[in-house]
Amino acid sequence: MPFDDMKILMKEASPLFSQNNLVRNIVEKKNQAELRMKAELENKMTPEQREEQKKRQEMDAKIKIGERFPDAKVKDNAGNMKLLSDYVGKGKYVMIDFWASWCGPCRKEIPNLKKLYELYKGKGLEIVSVSIDKNETAWKKALAEEKLSWPNGLDRAGIADSYKVKFIPAIFLVDGTTGKCIAENIRGTELAAKLAELFSK
Repeated sequence: MPFDDMKILMKEASPLFSQNNLVRNIVEKKNQAELRMKAELENKMTPEQREEQKKRQEMDAKIKIGERFPDAKVKDNAGNMKLLSDYVGKGKYVMIDFWASWCGPCRKEIPNLKKLYELYKGKGLEIVSVSIDKNETAWKKALAEEKLSWPNGLDRAGIADSYKVKFIPAIFLVDGTTGKCIAENIRGTELAAKLAELFSK
């Protein structure tokens, strides 16, 4: 069993599971192995890499509902570097959308995003799409095909890792006034319902 799955089980299962001697021994060995691996990696790091790791750890701790969103730089389709915070505060709510040109579900979600944007942009909704594409040409081709009318950026600094993105599309809602994350990994009908609730207030 993958160690991450075991950790989830230990949180959700009966205490009898985590108290089992076999499980406790496996967990202890895995924890020690992780610590050794982490120490080996840190020993090989340059000062710059250590500083980057520190920044990512600080950002990781922030991506929680009710806490301020992690800021980061993205490269826009004009080649300029922008901060996500450049867009927060310009609207009542900001949607940060992680996607990629090669992601089928992401491309299928775009018509829904366009519909919601047209519905709420006049009321204060902003969208910032952040692509995790490695191929910049493929990203720009997808932008031309989809004709997205809101700001778009390319992730060149591991922003998706900071937001703990494991699957895409991954959409986060941020309060434009406070900068706090109010919803995460939300899309489709759930996203539409959440926006309808927010803009009805």
